[in-house]
Amino acid sequence: MGVNVREKKGHLYLDIYQNGRRNWEALGLSIGPDREGNREARRIAEAIRQKREQQLVEQQNGLLNTIEGKKTLLAYVKEQAEGRGTGEHIYRLIKYIEGYDSGIQVKAITPQWIDGFKKHLATCPVPQRTNAKENENPRIISKRTQSHMFKALGQVLALAVRDRLISHDPSETIKGITVPEKIMDYLDETELQILAATPLKGDLGLEIKRAFVFACLTGLRISDLRSLTWGQVSRTKQQIQKIQEKTGRIVFVPLTDAAMEIIKTPDIAHHDMPVFPLLAETGTDTNKTLLKWATAAGITKKIGWHTARRTNATLLLEGGADVATVSRLLGHSGVQVTMKYAQSTDKVKKQAVNGLPKIEIE
Repeated sequence: MGVNVREKKGHLYLDIYQNGRRNWEALGLSIGPDREGNREARRIAEAIRQKREQQLVEQQNGLLNTIEGKKTLLAYVKEQAEGRGTGEHIYRLIKYIEGYDSGIQVKAITPQWIDGFKKHLATCPVPQRTNAKENENPRIISKRTQSHMFKALGQVLALAVRDRLISHDPSETIKGITVPEKIMDYLDETELQILAATPLKGDLGLEIKRAFVFACLTGLRISDLRSLTWGQVSRTKQQIQKIQEKTGRIVFVPLTDAAMEIIKTPDIAHHDMPVFPLLAETGTDTNKTLLKWATAAGITKKIGWHTARRTNATLLLEGGADVATVSRLLGHSGVQVTMKYAQSTDKVKKQAVNGLPKIEIE
């Protein structure tokens, strides 16, 4: 193995020979008539050569990459967030590290630093609304958000171990953030029928109504409803084939006759046209519309778009579908997420208990 500085047509390069292969890396340095400038360029090139050689030796021998380990955690998180959606936890982690310690190097992170970051999350305010009053007390981010950000930090540190920036994950000894369980509302079949029979005014209101009931029958998230196009709907197979906006996973969702009836149209729609165009384009807070609709229907549960997803999962489970099948239909990463929906329905529990044998005591 060897790393040398070479000059070619007035430009400096690194000539790297490793494992029988030769590669050239441009340094962005030039040689010209200025002798003093040339000396400085060669000095910089030599410093880069030494660092590059050290990196290659460390990589070849499975040692820590001490050069990359000097990178700040903030810079490393930004690298890992590239190409990810703005809603993903690693991307969202950036602002919380900026607010805590933007200068900490990856190699300098200790359990004590992580414990401090955990305490910092417990004091972070929810971003202020643009129309918030000046004297309005800011709310602290939820335990769920704190937990997500702490887990995201653990993911980043695990990647740093993989990349040999650090030898071990210093967060392993720190207890995670516990999220208290909450009752997850869903609509039973009777409530869904009542809601479906309750009118919503206006063209947008009608589309919100259709989309919500459709979501109850398919389990689609609001993000997937907004981006659903006719090209993703097979009328012959009566199913949806779609990449989920949130997870990037492909889901195949069979459509019942009732679901097909909701989206039927006499027009021949182009494949890239949205199934719910008004919902896709609106900037209105549609969750407020759902709450008013539920109130008009006499339903006291606080419903939102995710209520439709939970309703779909619960109705499937109560209808006899096994958890693994429901998990695949919803595109969950594992059955543990689906089991949270199963916990909320008494009907499934009663069906399970009714399967116990009858024991008579004489």
